[in-house]
Amino acid sequence: GLDYEPEPGLADNGDLEHDLQALFEQVGQAAKAAGTAVAIFIDELQYVAEDQLAVLITAMHRVEQQQLPVVLVGAGLPQLRGRMGNAKSFAERLFNFPEIGPLTGPAAEHAIRVPLQKEGVDIDEAALKRLVEVGPGPHRSGDIAACYPAKVTSLAPTRSSLISKGMIWSPNHGDTAYTVPMFDEFMKRIMPNGE
Repeated sequence: GLDYEPEPGLADNGDLEHDLQALFEQVGQAAKAAGTAVAIFIDELQYVAEDQLAVLITAMHRVEQQQLPVVLVGAGLPQLRGRMGNAKSFAERLFNFPEIGPLTGPAAEHAIRVPLQKEGVDIDEAALKRLVEVGPGPHRSGDIAACYPAKVTSLAPTRSSLISKGMIWSPNHGDTAYTVPMFDEFMKRIMPNGE
């Protein structure tokens, strides 16, 4: 555990950047001495403030430099890579950013059918096929802009705002996609007239 009495003068100077580095170093050295490792799991990492994200990245960089057994496993929406790069330019070289997307058709069918079967329930094939559809996308930003009486450049601030809110992301340069499967269908239900 980490419920020990604080050691005066260690990670307590009130400067988060230096304090977190010192704390991670001490934790890493203790783990190394014990022949184990420490894993830190953070969900929704894209919502961490940029200055705090920079501090976390710096602390992880420090333990990496010292080859200490501390690992950070973060989960977040696709814009996380860009946010980390904005916080500290070396972040994209320090971390791996595997993308976890929707399951393929057969894997998605299996993920739906098997738990139902374990509960003694069967599912109609047509319903199963409908469930595994995740909607259209990604779309080229220019194609989206063509649906509106505006130029691509005038829609850029709106696109940036939607990305920062976690509603859409850019899987490739110039592409736009929803971050959540079937979000397009949700939007059609709550805005049937497209307004």
